[in-house]
Amino acid sequence: IETAKKIEELSPYEAQTGPGRRNDKDTSKSLEGLIGDPIQKDIFALVTKSIENTYDQEL
Repeated sequence: IETAKKIEELSPYEAQTGPGRRNDKDTSKSLEGLIGDPIQKDIFALVTKSIENTYDQEL
């Protein structure tokens, strides 16, 4: 319920969490390494890079 309520209180930009948001490259690489399918690995890398680029100005 708490997570669902966030859509009423925060924008998607403000609600974003995770290693891409924190610019935690070690965790991102570890998670990418767990993906066996090369296409899914590419998608994960692209989405993570997009998130990092979005929040790059704050770091």
